[in-house]
Amino acid sequence: MIRRRRWAAALALVCTACGPTVEEVCEDMRACAEPVGADCKVDGEQLEEMADDAGCGDRFSDYLECLEDARCEWRDACEAHRDSVEACVGELPL
Repeated sequence: MIRRRRWAAALALVCTACGPTVEEVCEDMRACAEPVGADCKVDGEQLEEMADDAGCGDRFSDYLECLEDARCEWRDACEAHRDSVEACVGELPL
């Protein structure tokens, strides 16, 4: 029974990292007509760290998933997620 609980806990930790990475999202967005800036990865990873430190890493993960799904339409499609992260960590660029 204890092994089963440990395995379930380990699986839960692995699955929280199953979403897209900042690097993957930035790479996808480079193909957009209005591409992201050269600092996308650095800025995104810094924002991810800020969100984790502020206890709202889940909000950032939701935002990142929205960005991945919306791709080039991210500015309009992910505004609510962006606002949620911003409410937690402070003003974001763009």
